[in-house]
Amino acid sequence: IADEMSATVIVTEMEISIDVAPGIEGIVIVTAIVTSHPAVDPAPEIATGHRAVEALLLQQQQQQQQVLAQQLLMQQMAQIHGQPNLALSSGKKQREVYVGNLTVGLVQAQMLRELCNGALAPLCPDAATNPPVVNVSMDSEGKFAFVEMRTEELATAALHLDKVELCGRNINVGRPKGYIDPALTGGLAAGAAPGMGGPPLGMTGGSITGALVQASALATTASGITGAPPGGANALLGMNIVTAAELLDAEERAEIAEDVKEECAKLGAVVSVCVPTPPQEAIDKGEAGRVYVHFQEQAGAIAAQRSLNNRTFSGNKVVAQFVPQEDFIASDAGEWVDPPPPPAPAEGVIKLRGLPFTASKQDIVLFFQGNGLQESGVKIIMGMDGRPTGEAYAVFEGAGVDIRGALAKDRQMLGNRYVELFLSSKDELDRRQLSGTMMI
Repeated sequence: IADEMSATVIVTEMEISIDVAPGIEGIVIVTAIVTSHPAVDPAPEIATGHRAVEALLLQQQQQQQQVLAQQLLMQQMAQIHGQPNLALSSGKKQREVYVGNLTVGLVQAQMLRELCNGALAPLCPDAATNPPVVNVSMDSEGKFAFVEMRTEELATAALHLDKVELCGRNINVGRPKGYIDPALTGGLAAGAAPGMGGPPLGMTGGSITGALVQASALATTASGITGAPPGGANALLGMNIVTAAELLDAEERAEIAEDVKEECAKLGAVVSVCVPTPPQEAIDKGEAGRVYVHFQEQAGAIAAQRSLNNRTFSGNKVVAQFVPQEDFIASDAGEWVDPPPPPAPAEGVIKLRGLPFTASKQDIVLFFQGNGLQESGVKIIMGMDGRPTGEAYAVFEGAGVDIRGALAKDRQMLGNRYVELFLSSKDELDRRQLSGTMMI
């Protein structure tokens, strides 16, 4: 303030309280508003009017100053607290993905490691010595896991494995809690995309598709499901759509080929469809008719197999199987090729917990409808008082059973309660029976 004699200075006091984390230093900038007034005394009446106006202006200036101070404080706190968090979050959380909806009792950490490593290996220059997956942390109950990747780019690529089928369930793959989108912090990390993330740097749509196809095949193999597509095979055989006798008519064959092509084209690019003419021997045996579909990519064949298998067509249950390319070529040339053997039944034992005490064997069979469970395979656990305990065992054996599909019903409702399912074994069942556990 240059000259006290020529100006009257109005000083406003402000008290600012700032909370910062211990050990963090910051700079707080306070801007003071100074108003000056002539030293000459005006007439009393004018001075009174001026003071009223000045008081109003001062009040407005103080309000503006408070708003500016609050804005400045918020910016400084974001800088002080935000940057350390960003530095920390650029590590593990940025390289991690959450994997949920796992089939309890079947999916293990090693299976997830092999699935991700196999699918993402083409994106790593030295996958043999430095595989994509660094660590897998499984939930104690096996319902979800966190998979740590070697780089942020690989974590972004792993998001494209979302909804891949593993052990009868479509897994959920997403970002973990604590992940910070680089787009919201003033810039994109290399290869990262806003939100869930697009393809990482250097990853094309084709390589993503390849990763998904490989992941699907690996998931199928890891699940122990037979009938997985042979390497590079894009051909699918559909059986039981019609009987062999119905394929003697050329117009009927052409119509079926067109219908199947139209349906499969919704799932992938179709190169051609072949409906071979059945021999008389096949008609006499009552064999099912055969329709072969050649897809442009294996991804289309995988999608079609999942969509068509076990579907009902004109009252018939369709069987869709992968076949070698040689089978398609031979059938297209007029041969009636023997189909591959049917997959072996997926047998096993499931433990049920949380059943309604009034649940009967028929109720449990109905709960597993479509999975091949017979009433003779249900063992309900009874307590010492002769009443049900809410636990039971379901033994799946014989042709047509699907224990993987049965496990996918974990936590679904039976009556007014949800039922927990756990993979068990006949040994466990036998031990409980030998220990004196009552079962009916």
